[in-house]
Amino acid sequence: MDLPKPPDDPELKNIIDKLANFVARNGPEFENMTKQKQQDNPKFSFLFGGEHYAYYQYKVHAEQAIINIQNKKMQEHAQQMMHQEQQQQQQQQPPPLLGGMVGSHLATPMSGPPPLLGPPPMSQWQSTVPPLLPNTAVVSVTIETPSQVPMQTPQQQAVASLQQQIAIQQQQIQNQSGLNDTQIKQSEQNLAAQYTSLMQQQQFQIEDTLEAMRHEELQQLAAECSVSLDDLNVTVKPIIDSCTKDAILSGKSWIFQHCTSDAQTHLVTKYLLRRSSSVDRSLWPYNGSKTRSVGQNEEKA
Repeated sequence: MDLPKPPDDPELKNIIDKLANFVARNGPEFENMTKQKQQDNPKFSFLFGGEHYAYYQYKVHAEQAIINIQNKKMQEHAQQMMHQEQQQQQQQQPPPLLGGMVGSHLATPMSGPPPLLGPPPMSQWQSTVPPLLPNTAVVSVTIETPSQVPMQTPQQQAVASLQQQIAIQQQQIQNQSGLNDTQIKQSEQNLAAQYTSLMQQQQFQIEDTLEAMRHEELQQLAAECSVSLDDLNVTVKPIIDSCTKDAILSGKSWIFQHCTSDAQTHLVTKYLLRRSSSVDRSLWPYNGSKTRSVGQNEEKA
């Protein structure tokens, strides 16, 4: 049976290998937690049956087999150590001479001084201890001997070390995941800002193009009607600036003198309509920089 092919991308292979190791050590709960956090991340599509799913499953089973072998070796080593400790304790214990001595003295009459058999039992001591006085506090003191102190076996120490490493790696994964989320949000904000800027520039270019086409149309119409746009600008400007009675009469007189045909009337009508609908009337006569000036005004605002 052919082994699944690992991904060509070294970064993706590293992600799959590390995650497979963690899942093998921590169980399927760790895989479910990773699925919830990375469900929108395309790099983790292999968790949902995408490409390289077979390689990921192969790595999980391989890591589990390695861990099982290591655990088995540690258990065997721990059992050997416990067996050796028991043998050493048995060798260090003295032979049970006290029972034989007591039995021999009870069986035969004593011909000499009695042997030393150690301190009397606690029952005799307790019978000679005077009773406590009323309202006397009793203090309980517990003395721990070395045999009572819990000792960790090599297997327990190895398991504790592995658990500590797993906790550290899980914390590193959480920190990296939080950092990735922050970077993704910043990238999305930057893309949104760039899109807005491009749309504004595109709108400015469209407005510039339309304004240039309208101005060119007026120039062609003015050339056909033999009317100077400069003279028309000079006539209309006082009306826009001051709107006095003299300026209005002067402009009216100029229009009556130069609008003697339908084409000339159409020219003046389009000109006045364009002037009245212009965003910035200070730009007249048109110099091709309307949109750029509008952008500068918006930046100042």
